[in-house]
Amino acid sequence: AMACKVPIVATRAGGIPEIVKHENTGLTAEVKDYRTLAELIQNLIGNQQLCEYLVGNAAEFVKKFDRKQTAFQTLEVYKEILD
Repeated sequence: AMACKVPIVATRAGGIPEIVKHENTGLTAEVKDYRTLAELIQNLIGNQQLCEYLVGNAAEFVKKFDRKQTAFQTLEVYKEILD
């Protein structure tokens, strides 16, 4: 979604909060809090400026995860393990 420039609304399950930072790269609600989740979605639908802000931040953030960066970071981890 970040790479496709789609605004994100998600729950704070698993590792999602590590990627979707509330009010920075997306909006998040507690797990099973469907009311807040719905409110956040409605807020995005009615707020183009917020959508653009979140999408812009997310597009920058996701660049850290391109193939080259991921390969480099994996290589660094292997080097640490071997040392």
